[in-house]
Amino acid sequence: MEKTEYMYVRGPRNNLNIGEETIKTCTEYKYLGTIISNTGEIDIDIEEKIIKERRATKALHGTMYNRHLTKETKRKIFHTVIESITTYGGEMWPLTNKRRDKIRAVELDYMRRNGGQSSIASRLENRALRWYGQGHVSQMGKERWPKRILEWSPKVRRRRGRPAVEWKTYITKTMEGKGLEEGDWEDRKYWDLRTANL
Repeated sequence: MEKTEYMYVRGPRNNLNIGEETIKTCTEYKYLGTIISNTGEIDIDIEEKIIKERRATKALHGTMYNRHLTKETKRKIFHTVIESITTYGGEMWPLTNKRRDKIRAVELDYMRRNGGQSSIASRLENRALRWYGQGHVSQMGKERWPKRILEWSPKVRRRRGRPAVEWKTYITKTMEGKGLEEGDWEDRKYWDLRTANL
């Protein structure tokens, strides 16, 4: 039980006593490479991904200035290494302007070294839409757990300040921006076309 910890979402942070054993409480933990926080915020996870990306960019510094590599090769390195690190688990990130700017800064740092162009934020939006539409979560019956969790809204008193962007609201706005509506995923080719990474 030494390594066992538990996390209570938006609740008390007391240790849990079971008989003579004590289970320590924690405010965040990493699961499958994604940081989950007891506040439900995702900014900690995004910051962690950005730190990892900067380390990877630094490690690739010599490669990026190698004149024998074409821009196409450097672009492939970007999509294979940098983008994969930055976007891992990003399907569930509602992208606010502030988060988008942080991700854009990551891109510019890399692109400045090799003169390429890309858009991680746009790719994140497309991945989220594909997960939502083609992942069949949107088409599941209301009794299924993934669907219930997607539509669940915790009954807690909201903290002061601007309300956090909910993932479903983010998906709806992203769909509107791409001219998509609920049910468009049934036309697989059309959905693929609208959510393709150019």
